[in-house]
Amino acid sequence: MNRSVENVNQGQSVFSLWAAIKICNMVFIYRLIRFLPASKNIRIIVGTVFDQLRNGGAFYGILFVSFNLLNRLILI
Repeated sequence: MNRSVENVNQGQSVFSLWAAIKICNMVFIYRLIRFLPASKNIRIIVGTVFDQLRNGGAFYGILFVSFNLLNRLILI
């Protein structure tokens, strides 16, 4: 018998509260991201953050290498 059918027969919910909260949060963040560029002041801030994320390649590389080296030293 299907596991979800067994859960329904036992009175347990197939769609948990945790899953419902996660979906509500995803919808909220999606709507927030769609709204942010509509404001001129927020557009400047969001543009600056996106530019820093795009142009931070070398910095992210240094962080990645140092993190790996630190993990190797700790594990040895």
